[in-house]
Amino acid sequence: MKKIASLVLVSFLAASSAFALEANVVGGLTSSAPIQNGTGVSYTARTALTYGALVDFDLIPAFMLETGILSVGLKTRANPTSGIENDISQRAMEIPLMARFTLLPILSVGGGLYWQQFGSSYDTENVNTGIKVTNLSWEGSGYKRSDLGLKLAARAQFPVAPMIHILADLSYKRGFTNLVSNPTAGESLKSNELALLVGAGVSF
Repeated sequence: MKKIASLVLVSFLAASSAFALEANVVGGLTSSAPIQNGTGVSYTARTALTYGALVDFDLIPAFMLETGILSVGLKTRANPTSGIENDISQRAMEIPLMARFTLLPILSVGGGLYWQQFGSSYDTENVNTGIKVTNLSWEGSGYKRSDLGLKLAARAQFPVAPMIHILADLSYKRGFTNLVSNPTAGESLKSNELALLVGAGVSF
Protein backbone atom coordinates (compact mmCIF):
# COMPACT_ATOMS: atom_id res chain seq x y z
CA MET A 1 0.00 0.00 0.00
CA LYS A 2 2.77 2.45 0.93
CA LYS A 3 4.60 1.82 -2.35
CA ILE A 4 1.47 2.41 -4.41
CA ALA A 5 0.56 5.55 -2.46
CA SER A 6 4.10 6.87 -2.93
CA LEU A 7 3.97 6.16 -6.66
CA VAL A 8 0.67 8.02 -6.99
CA LEU A 9 2.04 10.97 -5.01
CA VAL A 10 5.23 11.18 -7.07
CA SER A 11 3.21 10.98 -10.28
CA PHE A 12 0.92 13.74 -9.06
CA LEU A 13 3.71 16.09 -8.05
CA ALA A 14 5.78 15.50 -11.17
CA ALA A 15 2.91 15.93 -13.56
CA SER A 16 1.17 18.84 -11.88
CA SER A 17 4.37 20.86 -11.81
CA ALA A 18 4.76 20.91 -15.56
CA PHE A 19 1.63 19.75 -17.37
CA ALA A 20 -2.06 20.56 -17.73
CA LEU A 21 -4.53 18.44 -15.84
CA GLU A 22 -8.22 17.56 -15.67
CA ALA A 23 -10.06 17.05 -12.38
CA ASN A 24 -13.27 15.01 -12.53
CA VAL A 25 -15.98 14.16 -10.02
CA VAL A 26 -17.80 10.95 -10.93
CA GLY A 27 -20.56 8.67 -9.69
CA GLY A 28 -22.46 5.65 -10.94
CA LEU A 29 -22.86 1.91 -10.54
CA THR A 30 -20.48 -1.02 -10.15
CA SER A 31 -21.52 -4.55 -11.09
CA SER A 32 -19.56 -7.20 -9.19
CA ALA A 33 -19.39 -10.96 -9.83
CA PRO A 34 -16.22 -12.42 -8.26
CA ILE A 35 -14.68 -15.45 -9.94
CA GLN A 36 -14.58 -18.38 -7.51
CA ASN A 37 -12.84 -21.71 -8.05
CA GLY A 38 -12.63 -24.82 -5.93
CA THR A 39 -15.60 -24.34 -3.57
CA GLY A 40 -18.75 -25.04 -5.56
CA VAL A 41 -19.96 -21.46 -5.05
CA SER A 42 -20.70 -19.18 -7.99
CA TYR A 43 -21.61 -15.49 -7.98
CA THR A 44 -24.23 -13.49 -9.85
CA ALA A 45 -23.62 -9.80 -10.49
CA ARG A 46 -25.52 -7.15 -8.55
CA THR A 47 -24.99 -3.38 -8.64
CA ALA A 48 -24.05 -0.80 -6.02
CA LEU A 49 -23.20 2.90 -5.89
CA THR A 50 -19.65 4.03 -6.66
CA TYR A 51 -18.34 7.60 -6.48
CA GLY A 52 -15.12 9.58 -6.23
CA ALA A 53 -12.64 11.79 -8.05
CA LEU A 54 -10.26 11.15 -10.95
CA VAL A 55 -7.36 13.30 -12.11
CA ASP A 56 -5.85 13.14 -15.60
CA PHE A 57 -2.45 14.66 -16.38
CA ASP A 58 -1.82 15.63 -20.02
CA LEU A 59 1.79 14.55 -20.49
CA ILE A 60 2.07 14.71 -24.28
CA PRO A 61 -0.55 15.17 -27.03
CA ALA A 62 -3.12 12.36 -26.94
CA PHE A 63 -1.52 10.72 -23.86
CA MET A 64 -2.63 11.13 -20.23
CA LEU A 65 -1.79 9.60 -16.87
CA GLU A 66 -4.81 8.97 -14.65
CA THR A 67 -5.13 8.42 -10.93
CA GLY A 68 -7.62 9.30 -8.23
CA ILE A 69 -9.64 7.76 -5.44
CA LEU A 70 -12.98 5.95 -5.62
CA SER A 71 -15.37 4.62 -3.00
CA VAL A 72 -16.54 1.43 -4.67
CA GLY A 73 -19.83 -0.25 -3.82
CA LEU A 74 -19.64 -4.03 -4.13
CA LYS A 75 -22.72 -6.23 -4.16
CA THR A 76 -22.97 -9.79 -5.42
CA ARG A 77 -25.23 -12.81 -5.01
CA ALA A 78 -23.64 -16.01 -3.75
CA ASN A 79 -25.11 -19.16 -5.30
CA PRO A 80 -23.85 -22.15 -3.29
CA THR A 81 -24.64 -25.75 -4.16
CA SER A 82 -26.89 -25.85 -1.07
CA GLY A 83 -29.27 -23.49 -2.87
CA ILE A 84 -29.38 -20.95 -0.02
CA GLU A 85 -28.61 -17.72 -1.87
CA ASN A 86 -27.34 -14.60 -0.12
CA ASP A 87 -26.67 -11.09 -1.33
CA ILE A 88 -23.29 -9.86 -0.05
CA SER A 89 -22.60 -6.12 0.23
CA GLN A 90 -19.57 -4.08 1.24
CA ARG A 91 -17.47 -1.08 0.22
CA ALA A 92 -13.87 -0.71 -0.91
CA MET A 93 -11.45 2.13 -1.59
CA GLU A 94 -9.82 2.06 -5.02
CA ILE A 95 -6.76 3.91 -6.34
CA PRO A 96 -6.23 3.48 -10.09
CA LEU A 97 -3.06 4.25 -12.04
CA MET A 98 -3.64 4.13 -15.78
CA ALA A 99 -2.35 5.44 -19.09
CA ARG A 100 -5.11 6.95 -21.21
CA PHE A 101 -4.94 7.57 -24.96
CA THR A 102 -7.17 9.92 -26.96
CA LEU A 103 -8.51 8.20 -30.07
CA LEU A 104 -11.00 10.89 -31.14
CA PRO A 105 -11.68 14.39 -29.79
CA ILE A 106 -14.41 12.98 -27.52
CA LEU A 107 -13.21 9.39 -27.05
CA SER A 108 -10.31 7.93 -25.07
CA VAL A 109 -9.29 4.47 -23.88
CA GLY A 110 -7.02 3.50 -21.03
CA GLY A 111 -5.33 0.64 -19.27
CA GLY A 112 -3.26 0.06 -16.18
CA LEU A 113 -3.45 -1.17 -12.61
CA TYR A 114 -5.70 -0.64 -9.65
CA TRP A 115 -5.15 -1.17 -5.95
CA GLN A 116 -8.19 -1.78 -3.78
CA GLN A 117 -8.69 -1.97 -0.03
CA PHE A 118 -11.83 -3.75 1.11
CA GLY A 119 -13.75 -2.57 4.14
CA SER A 120 -13.28 -4.40 7.41
CA SER A 121 -16.89 -5.62 7.44
CA TYR A 122 -19.63 -6.77 5.09
CA ASP A 123 -23.38 -7.46 5.20
CA THR A 124 -25.46 -10.38 3.96
CA GLU A 125 -29.15 -10.77 3.14
CA ASN A 126 -30.88 -14.10 2.59
CA VAL A 127 -32.61 -13.91 -0.80
CA ASN A 128 -35.51 -16.15 0.26
CA THR A 129 -36.23 -14.93 3.80
CA GLY A 130 -34.94 -11.36 3.65
CA ILE A 131 -33.04 -11.87 6.91
CA LYS A 132 -30.06 -9.51 7.12
CA VAL A 133 -26.81 -9.95 9.03
CA THR A 134 -24.59 -6.88 9.30
CA ASN A 135 -21.01 -6.04 10.28
CA LEU A 136 -19.53 -9.45 9.61
CA SER A 137 -15.73 -9.50 9.70
CA TRP A 138 -14.17 -9.70 6.23
CA GLU A 139 -10.80 -10.94 7.47
CA GLY A 140 -12.48 -13.12 10.07
CA SER A 141 -14.34 -14.86 7.25
CA GLY A 142 -11.02 -15.82 5.70
CA TYR A 143 -10.46 -13.11 3.07
CA LYS A 144 -7.67 -10.62 2.35
CA ARG A 145 -8.42 -6.92 2.45
CA SER A 146 -5.94 -5.78 -0.24
CA ASP A 147 -6.44 -6.41 -3.95
CA LEU A 148 -4.31 -5.61 -7.00
CA GLY A 149 -5.37 -6.08 -10.59
CA LEU A 150 -5.85 -4.94 -14.17
CA LYS A 151 -8.12 -2.04 -15.10
CA LEU A 152 -9.32 -1.16 -18.61
CA ALA A 153 -11.51 1.82 -19.46
CA ALA A 154 -13.20 3.77 -22.24
CA ARG A 155 -14.46 7.33 -21.87
CA ALA A 156 -16.64 9.72 -23.85
CA GLN A 157 -16.09 13.36 -22.91
CA PHE A 158 -17.99 16.42 -24.12
CA PRO A 159 -17.12 20.11 -23.58
CA VAL A 160 -20.02 22.22 -22.29
CA ALA A 161 -18.21 25.50 -21.57
CA PRO A 162 -14.65 26.83 -21.56
CA MET A 163 -12.60 24.55 -19.27
CA ILE A 164 -15.70 22.52 -18.27
CA HIS A 165 -16.78 19.11 -19.57
CA ILE A 166 -19.10 16.20 -18.83
CA LEU A 167 -18.12 12.55 -19.23
CA ALA A 168 -19.23 8.94 -19.20
CA ASP A 169 -16.67 6.30 -18.23
CA LEU A 170 -16.98 2.53 -18.65
CA SER A 171 -14.35 0.41 -16.90
CA TYR A 172 -13.55 -3.24 -16.25
CA LYS A 173 -11.45 -4.61 -13.39
CA ARG A 174 -9.99 -8.11 -13.04
CA GLY A 175 -8.09 -8.97 -9.90
CA PHE A 176 -4.70 -10.65 -9.79
CA THR A 177 -4.91 -11.34 -6.05
CA ASN A 178 -6.36 -14.54 -4.66
CA LEU A 179 -8.55 -13.05 -1.94
CA VAL A 180 -8.75 -16.31 0.05
CA SER A 181 -6.33 -15.97 2.96
CA ASN A 182 -5.51 -19.66 3.35
CA PRO A 183 -6.69 -21.41 0.18
CA THR A 184 -6.88 -25.15 -0.23
CA ALA A 185 -5.56 -26.73 -3.43
CA GLY A 186 -7.31 -25.14 -6.40
CA GLU A 187 -9.31 -22.66 -4.29
CA SER A 188 -9.37 -19.02 -5.36
CA LEU A 189 -11.54 -15.91 -5.32
CA LYS A 190 -10.70 -12.98 -7.60
CA SER A 191 -12.36 -9.63 -8.27
CA ASN A 192 -14.38 -9.21 -11.45
CA GLU A 193 -16.09 -5.83 -11.77
CA LEU A 194 -17.71 -3.61 -14.39
CA ALA A 195 -18.49 0.04 -13.65
CA LEU A 196 -20.35 2.81 -15.45
CA LEU A 197 -19.65 6.27 -14.08
CA VAL A 198 -20.81 9.70 -15.21
CA GLY A 199 -19.63 13.07 -14.03
CA ALA A 200 -18.23 16.49 -14.73
CA GLY A 201 -14.79 18.03 -14.68
CA VAL A 202 -12.60 21.06 -15.06
CA SER A 203 -9.51 21.40 -17.26
CA PHE A 204 -6.59 23.52 -16.04
